Amino acid sequence: MAQEPAPQPQTIMDHKYELIKPIGKGKFAVVHRAKRLSDDSIVAVKKISVDSMDDKARGKCLKEVRLLQSLQHDNIVQYLDSSIDGDELIIVFEWAAAGDLKRQVRKANERGKPFEERVIWKYFSQICDAITHMHSRRILHRDLKPANVFLTLDGTVKVGDLGLGRMMSEHTFEAHSKVGTPLYMSPEVLRGDGYDWKSDVWSLGCVLYELAVLKSPFKAEGLDLYSLFQKISKGDYAPPPEHYSSTLRELCVSMLSVDAKDRPDVAHVTAVANKMRRETMSAAAAARAAAKEEQKYPGAYREESKEATLADGWPGQAERPRSGEAERPSTRGGRSRPDRPASGDGFADARPGTSGGRRPDA
Repeated sequence: MAQEPAPQPQTIMDHKYELIKPIGKGKFAVVHRAKRLSDDSIVAVKKISVDSMDDKARGKCLKEVRLLQSLQHDNIVQYLDSSIDGDELIIVFEWAAAGDLKRQVRKANERGKPFEERVIWKYFSQICDAITHMHSRRILHRDLKPANVFLTLDGTVKVGDLGLGRMMSEHTFEAHSKVGTPLYMSPEVLRGDGYDWKSDVWSLGCVLYELAVLKSPFKAEGLDLYSLFQKISKGDYAPPPEHYSSTLRELCVSMLSVDAKDRPDVAHVTAVANKMRRETMSAAAAARAAAKEEQKYPGAYREESKEATLADGWPGQAERPRSGEAERPSTRGGRSRPDRPASGDGFADARPGTSGGRRPDA
């Protein structure tokens, strides 16, 4: 019996892209992992069925394309290509191989191990940089959440899914559409009030909280929409864990202020996030360097500490020289060791952050 021929791979947009497999599905759209045939690079392809859409939904899709085309930033998913193919709108994006931030939070929950603070600032500072760029172009994201934040293998964050983004004209100071994901909606959006850039700051606060606590601040078992809206409107959530810095906890609380006027602006949040990223990465690099020195000279630090204590003559521990025995020279302030390198040696390869091949949540 003759074997059936293998199915031919599906190509789109005049054979420019080959679809590999679907990776996500929404009401109107399917996202595929695909290959660009000109250079075999992996890309993401979003296929949106527009024939069953009304004019408003169709206009929203075209708006997403225009917003993507207008934004060029290292921390925003890069638009590559688009086309209308029959009854489908096709948008091609860069590929983020490490998945989304929601997946990283889920993995941390499964391990039962929260993120180190340096990892939180590494992710969060890049999200802030992306939102700052969007706001500078007068674009509100309006649906910021871990599922819409993507990661590359080297830990670079890419904010995506701008389908609910809103371009604000120079004469527009508030939006009124009630859009977004309820768990991350600001109180003013839920009330149907006008809202501005501070609404994105609220969502940023929800994301920072989730990175620290590994769940949304307002998520609870069996919570219906009305109860959720009540919790959000009252700012009813457990405080961030004490084992994180006061800077992280205080920033998170200020961003989740129920009154939008009490929230910091995105420029302040971004400045704090980048400062803390630098500080925590430097501290981690110094700790790795010290651990490397300890491995190279095991016990050296403990031995020197013991000798210094004896020389300093703490009660009950000082050794008195026997008669005729030379006084032992003091080691107060430390002593040099010819078999050890100078303090700068061995530190050169202690780099902050992660290297290209490591997991982004390392």
